[in-house]
Amino acid sequence: MSKERPKVAVFSPYVLERGTPDGVKDFIQTLKPVLKRKGVEVVLIGPSTKDNQNNLADYALGSSVRVKMKGTSYRGAATINVIRARKIINSEKPDINEFHEAFANPLTVETVSLVAREIPQIFQFHAHTEEPTRRQKVLIALAKKSGYMKHVMDRVSERHAVSPAPKKFWADLLEEPEELYEIIPNPIDTELFDYDKEKKEEKTGKKLIICTARHDERKGIDDLIFAVDHLVKNDIRDFVLKITGEGPKTPELKNLVERLGLSDFVKFVGTLPVEELAALTGEADLLIAPSEGGEGFNRSIANAKAAGTLVVATRIPGQTFAYGPEEVFGEMVEPNNPDDLANRINEFLNLSPEEKERRRDLGRRFVEENFSTEVVAQKKVAAYERVIFEKHQGKLAR
Repeated sequence: MSKERPKVAVFSPYVLERGTPDGVKDFIQTLKPVLKRKGVEVVLIGPSTKDNQNNLADYALGSSVRVKMKGTSYRGAATINVIRARKIINSEKPDINEFHEAFANPLTVETVSLVAREIPQIFQFHAHTEEPTRRQKVLIALAKKSGYMKHVMDRVSERHAVSPAPKKFWADLLEEPEELYEIIPNPIDTELFDYDKEKKEEKTGKKLIICTARHDERKGIDDLIFAVDHLVKNDIRDFVLKITGEGPKTPELKNLVERLGLSDFVKFVGTLPVEELAALTGEADLLIAPSEGGEGFNRSIANAKAAGTLVVATRIPGQTFAYGPEEVFGEMVEPNNPDDLANRINEFLNLSPEEKERRRDLGRRFVEENFSTEVVAQKKVAAYERVIFEKHQGKLAR
């Protein structure tokens, strides 16, 4: 890089805790060691947490609270603690401030910007929704009318998005050209999520289907349970579905399984440590991603492909990017259609051994070439180089 060991302060609006299902946290944590190997020092800053043993942040900024939005629950924070922000910035002296999901805590962005006016900023966007909420529309309209939005975005050196879906969503919402946004996808640890071809070929017994998702309304897990009911009623029973994770819908989903009499076919295994999640993903015959919408990327799909596991997924923005071309990996499923989902599951489970192996090999290669930590880290390093170079050129011009 143009600067020896540049330092990037990475700000997360959500709590950075080990063992919690969170796409933003996984993005940051997966990429950090690879960036370090490439000569970039990363300082992690997130809301405070009482779980010090599993805390991944180097600094706490803001107190975490539980936030609920459109069926999703998360722990996040905003702060106006200028003194704390100044102390962190003065202590670390970062070359770049990178804000993940900046508009999840705009107060924090403003607070940091106030004490770090000369430090370039990068925004990394993750979120996408098919339709902004009424609250989002009102807030954006007010921000534009007041000039606040222009004030914020004029300070941003680069805009990154995890897939074409959030790229288009944020460009449209902020009324900016899509060309301003570079796609830097979720990094996938292809060493952790490894494809052991021999184990796949030797596997016997019941087929293992998995769904690795937070139990939110938009994840469509109830559609998957109804799909399992469809399979069982049609005498397709040689499988077990393991559902990882937890969330606000967990009690409702467990009650649904019990009410439909599917306890022998559906098992809830809770939130797993990432090593156990990787092992389960590699063991599975099939991963299901039945989301109804609101996916920016869905790293579960890419994790599964990296591990040589076939994927059945709904055709929604964000997931299509992680899934890859349907002519290569098979037709996706329309959301909110349990019968169609059941038929596709049965179809994929009954592919010939040769076709399964072909799709597994291609899936692994697809992730290695597009989403591996090495590929994503190189994109980030190039972005940091550009930003530091442009800042240096600006100083020379003055």
